[in-house]
Amino acid sequence: MTVGDFFQKFDVTETQREQLYAYSELLLQWNNRINLIGRSTSEDIWQRHILDSAALLAHIPAPGLHIADLGSGAGLPGIILAILSQNPITLIESSGKKVTFLQEVKNQLRLEYTIAHCRIESFTPKEKFDIITARAVAELQTLWAWSNSIRQTTAIGLFLKGEQAEREFSALTSDIDVQTTPHPYGRGQIITLQHIDNVQKD
Repeated sequence: MTVGDFFQKFDVTETQREQLYAYSELLLQWNNRINLIGRSTSEDIWQRHILDSAALLAHIPAPGLHIADLGSGAGLPGIILAILSQNPITLIESSGKKVTFLQEVKNQLRLEYTIAHCRIESFTPKEKFDIITARAVAELQTLWAWSNSIRQTTAIGLFLKGEQAEREFSALTSDIDVQTTPHPYGRGQIITLQHIDNVQKD
């Protein structure tokens, strides 16, 4: 996928365009020093990582909702959402090297996200989150359990998963509503989790 293909799919400002370019360059530079993304995927960064993360935009119900990105690592999907959405975002990451990268991106791109340098289970935010995101971090039940103390009771989880995500559904408790959406730009799926009492009925 070319950069031009990406910008045909998303209507972005000139500032956002510059930030995405700068992020992709920093990601490739830092990937030579620390393991942020798979070496084989770095050759198609716009398809495999940036477009993959941007697909979550269509599932964010409204601007202003607070998002927590679990195990943010390279900032995927968190940094992409910070650039393209109007939602305050906290990136939670335990690796010091990766936190340094996230801070470098924040400084150079002048982004507004918050970085929490800690394990997800030990994070105690001042306010609980409306949306939980994660990509290639853990199984669904683990992600939902980890986020239990940091999310609103009405929160939704938006998780980027592979084609075999259904294998993880059996571990989820019966009070969790699960919705699956085929990834619009790839072969995976977007999994939405929400407490069943908060699911809007038609």
